[in-house]
Amino acid sequence: MTMIESLPGYAEAEAVAKARGSNLVDMISAYLAGVAAGGDAVTVMRTPDEVRDHFGKLMDETSQDV
Repeated sequence: MTMIESLPGYAEAEAVAKARGSNLVDMISAYLAGVAAGGDAVTVMRTPDEVRDHFGKLMDETSQDV
């Protein structure tokens, strides 16, 4: 059993999909592929200077709150 198949509403959704002649796993896969294709690129790394600038600004804001 996959993680998706263990979700509470999966059995009901699968029954509805089968009644309509569809395969729920294929529908979920198509949906996720569409979401992934429509998403924007996410920056997961920054240069060291960008990190220092970001955290420096956070530290400045925090020290003003005290």
